[in-house]
Parts: sequence; C-alpha cells; structure tokens
Amino acid sequence: MRKRWLLGLLALLCLTAVFAACEKQKPEFEVSFMNGTERVYSATVEDGVALPTPENDPVRAETDEYVYTFKGWSLTEGGEIVDLASVTAVTEDMTFYAVSTRSPNTPLRL
Repeated sequence: MRKRWLLGLLALLCLTAVFAACEKQKPEFEVSFMNGTERVYSATVEDGVALPTPENDPVRAETDEYVYTFKGWSLTEGGEIVDLASVTAVTEDMTFYAVSTRSPNTPLRL
C-alpha cells in the first residue's frame, strides 16, 4: 500500500515537472531611456506589457553658454519627439533618447 502511494506521488511530481518545463515563457525586452551617454532609466519587461517610463524628466546641466530644456523622447538620437502614450505595448528592445532645446545662458545682472 505504501509503495503505491509513493509511486503515485512520484508520478505526480514527474508530471508537474514536465508541465512546468513545457510552459511557454514570454519573451522579455529591455527598455532604456538615455540622456546623452547616461542611462536615466531601464527596465526588463515581458512581451506585450505597457511601456514603463521614468518618473522624472531628465536634466541636462547648463553651461556658461547654454541652458537646456527637456522637450520629450525620441527613438533616435536627435530625432523627432514621439508620443510615449502611442506606444501601447513593448514588443522589442527599445531605447529612447532625451530631446532638449538649448537657449543662450544669460546670467542675471544685479
């Protein structure tokens, strides 16, 4: 009697292992947000999930000559700004690049 119980338990464990091994894994993709050469945010997500985004806009340090203002994200460096809300699901690795405008840095004069 005890042998049957052990054999039944062993068969159940084997079936569980087989089904677990056969279960399809969803592909995962890397989503990155770059500000120049700095990665400001990245996440690994499963195929088809909503696009994760950084909580804060990136900041580019001003220089003696210019002040930079963040405008949005592009799929290419220096490219056109894309509406992140239009990316409804991640289906491939994606890298977004910060797009900023620059203005002359005019120091305050007292």
